[in-house]
Amino acid sequence: MPVEVPLRGWRSLRLLRYGVLAAIGGVCFCQLPGLRRSPHPLRAVAEVETQEVDAQLRNLRDLASQGLANEAEDALYEMIDAGVKPESLHFSAIIASCAPNADVDRAERWLFRMKALEVEPTMEVFQELMHVAAEAGNPTAAEQWMNEAWQEGHEPSLQSFKYLLRSLRKSGDSVRVETWFERLMQMQLQPDMDCVNEIIGAYVDQENLEKAIEWKAIAKRLGLIPNVDTYKLLIATYAKMGLLQEAEDLFDEMQKDRQEVPEAEFYALLTGDGRSFRPRETVEEWSQRLLDAKIDIDSETYTAVIGAWASVGDAAQAEDWFARMMEEEKATPEVTTCGKLMQAVGCQRLPAWKRFSEQED
Repeated sequence: MPVEVPLRGWRSLRLLRYGVLAAIGGVCFCQLPGLRRSPHPLRAVAEVETQEVDAQLRNLRDLASQGLANEAEDALYEMIDAGVKPESLHFSAIIASCAPNADVDRAERWLFRMKALEVEPTMEVFQELMHVAAEAGNPTAAEQWMNEAWQEGHEPSLQSFKYLLRSLRKSGDSVRVETWFERLMQMQLQPDMDCVNEIIGAYVDQENLEKAIEWKAIAKRLGLIPNVDTYKLLIATYAKMGLLQEAEDLFDEMQKDRQEVPEAEFYALLTGDGRSFRPRETVEEWSQRLLDAKIDIDSETYTAVIGAWASVGDAAQAEDWFARMMEEEKATPEVTTCGKLMQAVGCQRLPAWKRFSEQED
C-alpha cells in the first residue's frame, strides 16, 4: 500500500515501501510521483564542475550540522533541478540533517529515494542512519541498519558501533549494550573510552553504580583512560544519590589522573544547585575550591552555586556570587539565576530583583 508522507508544499508525495521501490530500481528520481521534474536529464556528478560539486556538498553538510532538514532538502532539489544526479555523499548529508531532530522516519524516506535513484548506500549512509536512530533512542532501527550494512558487504566502523551503543543506552537496555560491545571486540575493533561511556551511562541512568564502576575498571584493563565524560557521569550520579564523599573522591581521582584543572561544571556538581540537599559545609568548601581554581565560570555554574547558597539560607553569599557574576563579561544572568537569588534574599528585596528578572526576560 502507498504511504502518505507529509512533506512541505510541492514536496508532498506518495512513497512506496522499500520493497516495491527496490523492485522498480530503474525509475528516475525526477519521475517519482509528486516530485518536481528536472528540466534536464540527470548528469553524473563526475560530469559537473568540481568546484560546483564541492560547494554543493559543503552547503549540504553545513545545513545538516545545524539540523536544518528542510533547507538541506531544498538544496538537494536545486541540484536535481539543475540536472545533477546526487551521489551517496549528498544523501548521507541529507540523512545527517535528520539527527538533531531525531527524525527516523524522514531519514528512512531518504534512503528509499536514494535506492530509487539507483545510488548504492555506502557505510557512511548507514552510519548516518544509525546516528539518527541513536538520537531517537531507537535501538531497533539502529540494529536494522547495522545488520543491513553487514548484509550489503560493508565493514561497520567504530563510530557506527558508538551510535548503536548510544541508542541502546537511551532506551535503557543495559544487557544488549554489553552484548553489542562484545561483538565490537570480536570484530577486532579497538574501542575507545566513548564506547565504554555508553555502557557506564546505561548503568548510571539506572543508578546501578556498582556496574558503572565495574566498567570503569574494565576500561582501564583495556588500556583506556577514563575521560571527562566518564567522571561527569559518575560524579553527577553519586552526588544525586547523596553519596557526596564518593563523589568528592572521584573528583580528586580525576584531578590526579588527568593532571589538569577540571572545568567549572564539575565543581557545580558538588556544590549542588539547590534542588538536591547539600550540607552548608559542602557548599562552602566547593564554592571556595571553585574560586581557588581560577578558571572561567559560565552562567550555568554561577546559577547552580547561587541556588546552592539559597538552599542553605545564606542570602549574603548568594548576592555575593550574583555580584561576581555581573562583573564577568562571559557570564550573563538568566531568569533562572534571578529566581534563585530571589529565593535567597526573601521578600524584603524581592521587588528590585523581580524587576531585574523581568528586564532579562
